[in-house]
Amino acid sequence: MKYYTILLIFITQSGFAKDEAFKFGKFSEQEIAMKICTLDSAAGAIVLSDIGSIKYELHEYGFGVVFSKKFRIKILDKKALYLADQFLYGVSAGSVDKIKAHTVNFENGKAVESEVEKKDIFFDKLYEDFYTMKIPFRNVKEGSIIEAEFELKSSGYKFPVWYFQREIPTLKSSFKVSIPEYFTFRKKMGGYLQPAKVNEDMETVTINGDFSYVENQTTYMFENIPSLIEEPNVSSIENYLSKVEYELSSVRIPGRTEELLSTSWEEITKLLYKSDNIGVQASIGSNFMNELYDQIKSQTFNSDSERIDAAYKLIQSKIRWNKINSVVSGNGIKEAYKKGEGNSADINLLLLRLLKDLNYNVYPVAISTRKNGFLSYFPTLFDFNHLIVLIKLNGKNLLLDASEKNYPSYLLPEKCINDRGLVVKETGLEWVPLNAQRVHSSVQSVETKIDATGKMTGKLVLQRKEYAASQFRGNANDDNDIEKYLAEFAKINMLTVNSKEINNVAQANLPVLINVAFSNQTSIVNGDEIFVQPMFLSSIKENPYKLKQRIYPVEYTEPVEETYVFNLTLPEGYTVSEKPANINYALPQNGGKFSYQVSINNNTVQLISKFSIKKILFAPEEYDSLKEFYSQIINKQNEQIVLKKL
Repeated sequence: MKYYTILLIFITQSGFAKDEAFKFGKFSEQEIAMKICTLDSAAGAIVLSDIGSIKYELHEYGFGVVFSKKFRIKILDKKALYLADQFLYGVSAGSVDKIKAHTVNFENGKAVESEVEKKDIFFDKLYEDFYTMKIPFRNVKEGSIIEAEFELKSSGYKFPVWYFQREIPTLKSSFKVSIPEYFTFRKKMGGYLQPAKVNEDMETVTINGDFSYVENQTTYMFENIPSLIEEPNVSSIENYLSKVEYELSSVRIPGRTEELLSTSWEEITKLLYKSDNIGVQASIGSNFMNELYDQIKSQTFNSDSERIDAAYKLIQSKIRWNKINSVVSGNGIKEAYKKGEGNSADINLLLLRLLKDLNYNVYPVAISTRKNGFLSYFPTLFDFNHLIVLIKLNGKNLLLDASEKNYPSYLLPEKCINDRGLVVKETGLEWVPLNAQRVHSSVQSVETKIDATGKMTGKLVLQRKEYAASQFRGNANDDNDIEKYLAEFAKINMLTVNSKEINNVAQANLPVLINVAFSNQTSIVNGDEIFVQPMFLSSIKENPYKLKQRIYPVEYTEPVEETYVFNLTLPEGYTVSEKPANINYALPQNGGKFSYQVSINNNTVQLISKFSIKKILFAPEEYDSLKEFYSQIINKQNEQIVLKKL
């Protein structure tokens, strides 16, 4: 970006937005007395007001931008005490100019204030000169009101995204943007809600009586905004919050040629390729890794997949992940190799260098992880927070992430499955889809017998395959974690574990196998009848979908396949008097299936049930059918087999 006499200075989140209905430290009787959220009686807190503005101001050195924000939140229940820590993302270092923040509690008819001191405000580095600002409110409890006003200044020009919606209800959220005629922005609204009102106006601003310009003003006003409650199977709830984002596209200063500033993904690719911490690292000399290269070259492999897997495991054995996802190398891959530890970019760039030395066609791929959210509508560097490796082999694209030891080389970790990734290369623009390469597969086999008292004794074999196996490994970092998992599994299913054996936890390429000898006393005996619930070990214990309406899609990370086999030997002198009907349920468009088949052979009952989700994306209008599908499964699993004494 060139420098002009009219200088753009950006000031992120805040300034003191002028709103007569919201004065710092002044509360209405209704705000003080509020005990329950009028929008949602179950809400633990409510945003009473969230007001922001962006306004350019002309100084002796040129234009500056003031981004103003102030908010007020009422805490209604202890479940919302986590809101005592408020966060602001994308703040530049040293940018805090003005800030007022406090907690107010109302005790014996008086307001008791606990002020947040500036020294207590914490900054955590996100990327280069961008930080997360944390405002820690003190003495927050049920009935507290927390509020803040602040101004932040920065040398950047990117506007932060303004969110009108949160995970708690909001009574009022407004955002005003005032832009001089010299600046042109692109704008995008996101989410499912529409503003209650949008005001657009123009005003002539005169400075010192001899300089004037036209200011274009837009004010967005939202009222009575429902919370966006996060349910299972959503990539990132922030993808669906109602918001507005701006990108500066051009600057036209009188007497100068118009400067086009909107970047493109092609330009982003070039910046990443030329970056000292990405593209340069991918091309530096790799003599420091010769020992790894020699180890691979000294071995004989039957296929490329075996050789790639060996390189993948070798990098994992040499470099420990420090649990930081990053799109850029920390201190260079040579330093990470020497230290034996690095962030995700360090590890995957080292893998890339080794694969390149082995004559594979490889590229870095910049991505946004699943929890980090989709890439912005406008091209930007700041959405990327992770780096993986692309191998082009025999007309196919292979994606690898060696930072996650719980995943085999052929399985892209679930954190990476998020829309698309940008291939970092010298010329051209290329995206690769970030899709699951396998399924979430599990098999549960129960071999048991029951006596006349209703006590079952038997063996359970749990097989976790592919993504299911990697998930298990992620929760079983050591023997203590495995013991905790089995203890919780036994508690949930009311089992007494008599013995256990677990295999292949450390072998990421193999299924996890769990063998359990158990006893169970959940069957009900009533006279000469025994009531047995055969699917008591099913993984689906409750319906994950509970909302009356879900306005955002259901997003499974990968397809799901679960098989449940139950073999029951009857006690002597008993027969089956009733059994559940065999059924097959199916979602529309082959989205999923559930089957339940019971057969009887002499004194043995066998149940085979299969559950699958084939489609990974369900639109909001498909929510009701998916919810009903799970309800039918739960109801079927609760049905019983009745044994009767002869």
